Amino acid sequence: MRSELTYDAERLRQRRQVQEAEGYLALIALPARWAVLPVDTRDRLASRALDCLTNVSHRDVGYGPLGHVHYLRGRAYCSMERYADAIRDLEFAAGLKPPHIKATIALARCHKRLGRIDMAILSLEPLATSDECQDVILYNLACYSSLAEQPDDAVGYLAHAIDLNPAYRRLMTEDHDFDPIRSYPAFVSLLSVVV
Repeated sequence: MRSELTYDAERLRQRRQVQEAEGYLALIALPARWAVLPVDTRDRLASRALDCLTNVSHRDVGYGPLGHVHYLRGRAYCSMERYADAIRDLEFAAGLKPPHIKATIALARCHKRLGRIDMAILSLEPLATSDECQDVILYNLACYSSLAEQPDDAVGYLAHAIDLNPAYRRLMTEDHDFDPIRSYPAFVSLLSVVV
């Protein structure tokens, strides 16, 4: 009986640590929407999130999807722009069955930031035809395909993303990721379609 209580207490402690880490990461994300958070503040908050997650086992927390703790670690590293450090945790979460969707998206963004566009595409492609496919996945694949100078793939993914979320039509006009294919006829046609 005592060991059950100890296990439950440890599980509750770890759950609180995960929630605290989520709080630090939320403090980083919220100001990013309306102002620039000073780098030292951002890095301090991300480091605190990592500290909270140091001794947390994703299996023992019983909180969220299996890869959630790894996703949070990856997010913290991404917040500090330590993309290479984020990859291991994000790969773990993205490699689960079913994959952790947010971790897979973050993994692809890390690869992009590190200049590995081919790896960014490989990370997201399996989700493009899965039940977990979301408009943001298709839009990101369109961006990465454009940067890889694969205009047919880029336009195909972009058209599908716009079908799911018409707001991408406006966004694509300003997104520099599409600069390599701006003069491609199918991209120009997609821009000119009236909704």
